[in-house]
Amino acid sequence: MSVEIKPYTSRKDKSDPRILIIRLSALGDLIECTRYIHGFRRYWPQGRFELLTSRLGHKLYAESPLFEAIHIWPRKESLRRRLKAIRAVREHEFDYIFDLHGNKSSGWLTTMMHTHNVGRIGAGPLHKTFIGRYRKNPRTVTQMLKQVGIRIPEARVAELDACRPELLVSEEAQEAVRARLSTGGLALDRPMILLAPGSSEKWPSKRWSADRFRQLAKGLIEQGYSVVLVGTEEEMALGEIISQGCDKLLDWIGMTELSELVALASLAQGCVANDSGPMHVAAAVGTPTLGLFGPTMAERHGPEEIHGPSHRSLSFKVACSPCYEGRCPKPSLFCLEGIEVAEVLRAIVEMVVRR
Repeated sequence: MSVEIKPYTSRKDKSDPRILIIRLSALGDLIECTRYIHGFRRYWPQGRFELLTSRLGHKLYAESPLFEAIHIWPRKESLRRRLKAIRAVREHEFDYIFDLHGNKSSGWLTTMMHTHNVGRIGAGPLHKTFIGRYRKNPRTVTQMLKQVGIRIPEARVAELDACRPELLVSEEAQEAVRARLSTGGLALDRPMILLAPGSSEKWPSKRWSADRFRQLAKGLIEQGYSVVLVGTEEEMALGEIISQGCDKLLDWIGMTELSELVALASLAQGCVANDSGPMHVAAAVGTPTLGLFGPTMAERHGPEEIHGPSHRSLSFKVACSPCYEGRCPKPSLFCLEGIEVAEVLRAIVEMVVRR
């Protein structure tokens, strides 16, 4: 499936190249990759950018001005359907491809596009990808451009590398969410804090305990804040635990579309989240966000590192962290249990007041 927006231009003029971005999942990574897109667009203001992604990526960027076309990768469909999709995308004859997913599957997709100018996060050159060799991961826009033979003048390096992820929100979407909040009984005259207690189902090790989120919610309500819980349908059990004894809390876990989550986050004054998609959503719309980190590195994935200094991370150092294990083999999540409720409450209140 492709969503066409504007016609192609002549390939003779390389000031307006055709560029394919490959990023299949997940929510946080789909958002994080926009910092590269913003940088590429600054370098190629007349370029035509297209995205090969999942249905989740299409939901996130269907209305975005970042891409002239979006192609959905039919990952779970038949081999014949997938090959047909590859041929359809390859016909666009891209001048550059940037694989921002960086695994073997996206490596195969990149190879089958028959484009020589390839930039890639994660695994190294494509002829090495499939035998498991890796090189240093490019972390900046200019490092990625260097992979396709473009050396940026020193005077422009800071400008391009300073790009941050960003999600745009329409006023109509905000108004619809405001009306729904009011109907739900939330006091709109109070500053609103979002709590995102979940994480990917493959990463239960990233979850600060539901009981501590409940204590945090109580503390925020006592200090005059409105609290809204957000997450997926699979995380609804967490909402039930956190809501116990919190009558003024609004539990929207499993009750928001992605577009509504983005609008809701843009209306909040702060957000506390595990290392998850909602953390990146809130930070990308400019809401001060506090990330709680255990098995992954805050220094690499934290909202302040990716989205800017108005955000913060909290972590508790233990010998086994970061382990990057989705399921902790130890009897308890010591890395997250070391983060105290009082510490989180103090940090988010300070961030909101400083805003």
